[in-house]
Amino acid sequence: MTSAQPYGSSAQLAFLALMAAMSISDDLLAQNSSRPQSAVVCVSEANGPWILKARGTLTRTKSKTELLYEFKSADHVFDWRFVTSPAGNTTVLGPGLLIDRFVTSLKQPQPPQDIPRGPINAGQSSELGPRRQSLEATGEIREWAAMDALVLLIRSKCPSPGRALRPNSAVERDALQAALRASSGAPHRER
Repeated sequence: MTSAQPYGSSAQLAFLALMAAMSISDDLLAQNSSRPQSAVVCVSEANGPWILKARGTLTRTKSKTELLYEFKSADHVFDWRFVTSPAGNTTVLGPGLLIDRFVTSLKQPQPPQDIPRGPINAGQSSELGPRRQSLEATGEIREWAAMDALVLLIRSKCPSPGRALRPNSAVERDALQAALRASSGAPHRER
């Protein structure tokens, strides 16, 4: 006759202890983990070649409700975050447009501080034209303004000359139309 062990065999207990330890360590890592990586900021002015503007470290810090990125170089520090609410909605708090800081052709001369500026027309469009920014969950950033582009990439050097990192407006237009159809429940029509 064999006697039953009330708590299982020692191998089962060791396995359960190991699983519990892994679960606790995963929870701790998910609550606050940080990982630095090499990153570069490169610009392409007037559709020209990519030029290195900053080399630094991109640090990704993950907590239970937030994903924070911080870029640090010798001359620049900026951060952005993805915050998830308890309902599961994600809000992005971005760094603003970086292209203004790095592309010289976009910098407008500022009037001296002692000269009154006068009224501001909020409806007046910028002379710099439309701008776009894409913040990726990987931490990479892509921006466009007219014929200028900026990328913050997780790598040690700028893209190869001629490498297209600019948006494809036809592809983006089709993707936007498909997303709008899907959200409205409208049937897809072939052209």
